[in-house]
Amino acid sequence: MEIAKKLPEYKFVLIGEGPCRKKINQLIINYALENFFLLGEKNSEEINDICYESDVFLNVSLKEGTPTAILEAVATGLPIVSSNAGGIDKVLGRKNLIFKDFSITGYVNALRELSHNIELRREISMTNLKFSKKFNWKTVANSISSDMSKY
Repeated sequence: MEIAKKLPEYKFVLIGEGPCRKKINQLIINYALENFFLLGEKNSEEINDICYESDVFLNVSLKEGTPTAILEAVATGLPIVSSNAGGIDKVLGRKNLIFKDFSITGYVNALRELSHNIELRREISMTNLKFSKKFNWKTVANSISSDMSKY
């Protein structure tokens, strides 16, 4: 919420449902945020459409495994601005903007940098699209098949 408040010219959307929805709604009201939208639960096709319409994927989670949402965003070529929860930097590499510590200023600056630097966004996008191809069904199935042939 603090990030959205500092960047009123940006639009923030949150996809999903959960036990924190009422609290998040209240925070939106308390912060008087007109640029933060709760979209609720969406199916895979709707999530892809939203990603394709977006410029950046922002993840501020402090604890995660490997978040599926980030992998979905990478598959659409979105640049990622994220905490390093769950070792995201080891999954995504160094091209995306990954922070070890939660820093509102760091997130704000990263979002501004990506907003103003179209070439950097394109570079990260191309890297993410290339990276995501490693995880398509055919590649994964072939990898599993070749691993199983060792037995």
